[in-house]
Amino acid sequence: MGRRKLWINREIQLKTVLYVFVFLVLTSIFISISTFNSVWSMLVNYLAVGDQKNLIRIFDVTFKTFAIRITLLTIFLAILACLGMLILSHRIAGPAYRITQALKDLQEGRKPILTLRKGDSMGDVMTELKNFSVLHFNLINTSKRVLEIWNKTQVQDPSLNMALKELEDCFQIMPQNQENNSKKEEV
Repeated sequence: MGRRKLWINREIQLKTVLYVFVFLVLTSIFISISTFNSVWSMLVNYLAVGDQKNLIRIFDVTFKTFAIRITLLTIFLAILACLGMLILSHRIAGPAYRITQALKDLQEGRKPILTLRKGDSMGDVMTELKNFSVLHFNLINTSKRVLEIWNKTQVQDPSLNMALKELEDCFQIMPQNQENNSKKEEV
């Protein structure tokens, strides 16, 4: 079954829908008025002559004018729409990219940069990622302290020893990444 909830993220979706709606309405109004004006202004000039032989010529001229102007206006306004959507999507794609980079940094044991530009979308996602980052590093530090204490003491419980060994194995990759990060920062 498909999604039941149409509005997932109201901020992003509402901005997009309103932009497209307003743009389409304005585009339609602009094209219609422009076409009506240009076609009828030429018709008035030809009909004023009152010659019936000009009907075929009137049709040809108005059709060519109508087709060319509608095509050019549509292409021009479509380019404007694409630029507008590109700007709007940039406010979404930029934060998505930054969040992806932050998740990679977290995975590699580095502290990520968790800021967005003014006007960017997904601020609530970034706030949750900041909260997760704090929790993530608190868990890492607490786990490392537990492992240090475990290494200094003799624990008789084999299941606890196995669990702590598994925890220690999780950290075998991280020190290498932190050393690599230090080298990257120096360069």
